[in-house]
Amino acid sequence: MSDMPIGWIKTPLETVVEILDSRRIPINAREREKRIAGKKQEELYPYYGATGQVGYIDDYIFEEPLILLGEDGVPFLDPMRPKAYLVDGKCWVNNHAHVLKAIDGLSDRLYLCAFLNVYDYGEKVTGTTRLKLTQEAMRTIQVSLAPFNEQKRIAERLDVLFARVDSCQSHLAHVPQILKKFRQSVLAAATSGRLTENWREERGLSIDNWDTKTGKEIFPFITSGSRWWARYYSDSGAIFIRVGNLDHDTIELDLRNIQYVKPPDDAEGKRTRVQVGDILISITADIGMVAYLENDIGEAYINQHICLARQTGDYIGEFLAYYLTSPGGGLSQLTKAQRGVTKAGLTLGDIKELTIQIPTTEEQIEIVRRVKKLFAYAEHLEARYRSATEQVEKLTPSLLVKAYLGELVEQDPNDEPAEKLIQRMLEVRRLEEVRRKAEPRSKKEKKMNPDQSRQPLHKTLMASKGARLTPEQLFSASGYEASFREENNNQEILDAFYEELRSEIQKGRIREERPNNKMIYLTGVKL
Repeated sequence: MSDMPIGWIKTPLETVVEILDSRRIPINAREREKRIAGKKQEELYPYYGATGQVGYIDDYIFEEPLILLGEDGVPFLDPMRPKAYLVDGKCWVNNHAHVLKAIDGLSDRLYLCAFLNVYDYGEKVTGTTRLKLTQEAMRTIQVSLAPFNEQKRIAERLDVLFARVDSCQSHLAHVPQILKKFRQSVLAAATSGRLTENWREERGLSIDNWDTKTGKEIFPFITSGSRWWARYYSDSGAIFIRVGNLDHDTIELDLRNIQYVKPPDDAEGKRTRVQVGDILISITADIGMVAYLENDIGEAYINQHICLARQTGDYIGEFLAYYLTSPGGGLSQLTKAQRGVTKAGLTLGDIKELTIQIPTTEEQIEIVRRVKKLFAYAEHLEARYRSATEQVEKLTPSLLVKAYLGELVEQDPNDEPAEKLIQRMLEVRRLEEVRRKAEPRSKKEKKMNPDQSRQPLHKTLMASKGARLTPEQLFSASGYEASFREENNNQEILDAFYEELRSEIQKGRIREERPNNKMIYLTGVKL
């Protein structure tokens, strides 16, 4: 243990928690919907699964501070994502999460939960497409256990630091929307004349020098792609531009994800081939995205969801693209013109009827220069935002690693070492077990009901409000399994379960169903 801080110990998870999996009761979504129908929110309780709350239900099976550790469907191999979480109060847990309870005086709940989120599960999980952490594997997880007082200090420190991380993430989450509004404001100012107002004043010009043109006057050639191009898809060849290659925040094409085609060498193929200076506009679904082809991208064609607008005059293409994507210019007109109820769409006629305010060529050039400068500033801020986000995302794993290396808080030599603490707690458990076994009970009582705190089978099924359980699930949910493990797989516990089950079936309190002559399902009967 030389790699452990003084007073720490590596110990199996099962020695520092109570495992309450036997009390879990899974209920499918349809059954839950029936149970909560018509009930008020205050009558319902959280229903938890592998990664968090998955709904509500009208009853609860737990009412204590717990740690829930995913059993399956959890990103076990992703160090940046959580696998365990904390719950408090009345709740229901399904069989996709292990239910753990920290042992008072031995293990701190937040300390353990944080450890389970930094633990490397590579050798513990099984499966390929859906990883699973069995209870057997979960029990053997080696916990880096600090002295109890140090655990509490670590947990308190993590709580403070995690709150700061959450605050940073909350502030950063607003940045993309702020930058989006900034870009929209720049475009609105550019296309209204406010951006170059001082430029015009210096030259004795006014907004009256701007001209009004229609889309068909500026773009003598307007077309869209053909619907049947899917037959020409290929692994190589010409670029096939789709809506996914356009974006609302830029007029540049995004060519990271490209579909290729080998089009026919005919008039139809040539009609939709793009060239430098063309403006592309999305006209279905997410309408109003605009791209300007400033550079030669080679042989490329558009699909049917994109309009190609080609101008042959002396207009500055980038200015036209900025105007079309401006919320105060072309975008507002395109939004009003969109047609369809379930699927928004534009016609080529809508593009031709656009009204565009055109300044002089010199002012168009100045507008483009200023927009580019301001957008470059926004891109710089966006790069800093991405870098900051990456750094903040790394903070939590970094803090956890530091915590379980014993480097997060100062150590106190007066703390009771974890090894002695475990030994003391095990001795307490041993004495409790000796005392429990020494309690007088008749042979019949011991056989029929070895654990007086266990819930009768009929009541367990009735608590599930109509849910069907297999005998194995009932064995676990009623508490028999917990007694079975505590008694070292005592056969008498198993016999007592089946004897009680047979008795309840004979009394008509439990109904047995065999829908496929293979599986057995049990339901409670209200008498």
